[in-house]
Amino acid sequence: MPSKIHVHPTMLAVVHSILPKRLLRADLIAKSMSFEAYGDKEKAEKFVARQVHRLTKLGLLVSHGSRSSRWYEPSEDLTKLVSDFSLEEPLNTKAVLDELVMDEARLENEISLALSELEEMRALSVRFPILSADADGMISNERSRITSLYGKLSAVRKLKASAEKLEAKQC
Repeated sequence: MPSKIHVHPTMLAVVHSILPKRLLRADLIAKSMSFEAYGDKEKAEKFVARQVHRLTKLGLLVSHGSRSSRWYEPSEDLTKLVSDFSLEEPLNTKAVLDELVMDEARLENEISLALSELEEMRALSVRFPILSADADGMISNERSRITSLYGKLSAVRKLKASAEKLEAKQC
């Protein structure tokens, strides 16, 4: 197998989901339509036609049968590529954005809760001076936790902005 062969990740995922059954064009199209980029039938048909032609030309797919009842068999090289393909299914931009929005909301809630705990610990340490030494340690730990949460929130927001830009380009 040539060392610089690149197979479209979506096609790898499609083939992975169908194997070990025969690769029929209709099945390839149906599986391709489950991806956001190839949601309508015409786009999926074009994608599959181009990929099948390319993979057949490279010797990664072997065609069998007549034109009307053609099916494809993956070569050993393609089977190895598919088995090495670690992602079950590439995430679409919308799914990534939805997950980042959920992470952002979760982190904001955790920060709010931690800030409330911090305020309450301060109030209780003033109210019960005998516990102020223990409260000071807890307050310090809570500050560290809040700082860590703010760092995570910042990272999620930056990635979310990047995902929003990517989604805007795709629309």
